[in-house]
Amino acid sequence: KNGVENSFKSPDSINAIDWSLKTKNAATFEKIKQLISIRKAHPAFRMTSSDAIKKNIRFDKKAPGGTIGYTINGEAVGDSWKKIIVLLNGTDQQKAFSLPAGKWSKAFTSGYAGAASVKTISLNKYSAVILYQ
Repeated sequence: KNGVENSFKSPDSINAIDWSLKTKNAATFEKIKQLISIRKAHPAFRMTSSDAIKKNIRFDKKAPGGTIGYTINGEAVGDSWKKIIVLLNGTDQQKAFSLPAGKWSKAFTSGYAGAASVKTISLNKYSAVILYQ
C-alpha cells in the first residue's frame, strides 16, 4: 500500500494486488498452502472452545529462549494424529528442542536442521516444524 495507512479512497495504483510477489515468494506461498491443508485435515488445529484448548494444549516451559514449543492432544478431539508437537524458532540462531519419548513423524518444516539425537531436534533460525505420532 506504499505506506498509505487508510487506502479506502486511494486509486488502483495503491490498492492493486502486485501478482509478481506471488512468483517472487513462491516457496513461502507453497508453505502457507501446506499449513492450510494440514489445518483443514486435522481437527486438533481447529478446536472451537477455549475449554478444549486449555485441556488439550500444553506449552513447553523449558523451550529455549526466543522459541515456542507446545504439544496438542489430538486424540481428545478425534484427530488421527494422536499427539502433535509444534516448535517455532523466532531467533537468528539454530536452537535445539527436547522431544518427548516415542517415534515422531515430520508433517511440516520451514527450516528443520535435523535430529541431534532420538530425544532432540534442531531448528534453523526463524523456522518451524510440526511433528506427530
